[in-house]
Amino acid sequence: MRRLRRGSVNASEVGGPGGRAADRGAPTITDALRGEHGALYALFDAMRKMLDSGPPAFGGLAGLLGTLLASVLHSHASIEDGILLAGFTGAEPGPLEAMEEEHRGIEARLERLGRERDEARARELLEELLEAARDHFEREEVAVFPFAEAHMEHADLLRLGEEWAGRRGVRTG
Repeated sequence: MRRLRRGSVNASEVGGPGGRAADRGAPTITDALRGEHGALYALFDAMRKMLDSGPPAFGGLAGLLGTLLASVLHSHASIEDGILLAGFTGAEPGPLEAMEEEHRGIEARLERLGRERDEARARELLEELLEAARDHFEREEVAVFPFAEAHMEHADLLRLGEEWAGRRGVRTG
């Protein structure tokens, strides 16, 4: 499987003018979502290692991992859709429509995986889903988050970051 290289971000550029939002007590919504991506990348890697280690001692590893993946991706997508996308009132669609379409495609894959009873096919679907999620996250990091940072007021990004923290139960500042 190919491994995607994640880009680095200059800390002075994160959070817009004036440096990191965390220095002011709260992350912007785009900082927060980048952080979630980092945690999910680690989960994807752990799942891949489990799949690569061969058949489990018990049946249905791909289904179990798929259920876990569905749970975290649904949670993450609800944050993106409910906070970031909802924050784009009156903005031109830009990459947002593509993001929403990709969310629907990932959801459809999750549903197919949930219905699959053949372990070998379930493993294939899970691997495809992991790759699709990684690709999607990379596109968000390269296109959607910079689009949000360019088209939203920094104060709004911070306000949405506070909303994210509230939903996630994360303390800021």
